[in-house]
Amino acid sequence: LHVPYWYQARKKLLEALSRSRVLGSRATPEQLLGEATVQWIRQRYRESSRRLGDVAQLDLRAFGYALDPAAAPVPRPSGGIRQRWASR
Repeated sequence: LHVPYWYQARKKLLEALSRSRVLGSRATPEQLLGEATVQWIRQRYRESSRRLGDVAQLDLRAFGYALDPAAAPVPRPSGGIRQRWASR
């Protein structure tokens, strides 16, 4: 169903609600995915993030990218995201 201009109005409404905190605060990656999954993702993409920073000539640490090796290898999380969501 196409309603003219609905997408733009909906977007502005949701942005205003988000700024007013009516919908609550923004969830962190750890809250959405779990600490183990976030650590695994950071380890998994560390090397490509480092290369991206080199090419872009930026220190991506300032943007929250993990660039340093993990102190110990992080095992791949068991189960999927859907499984963790279903168990909540």
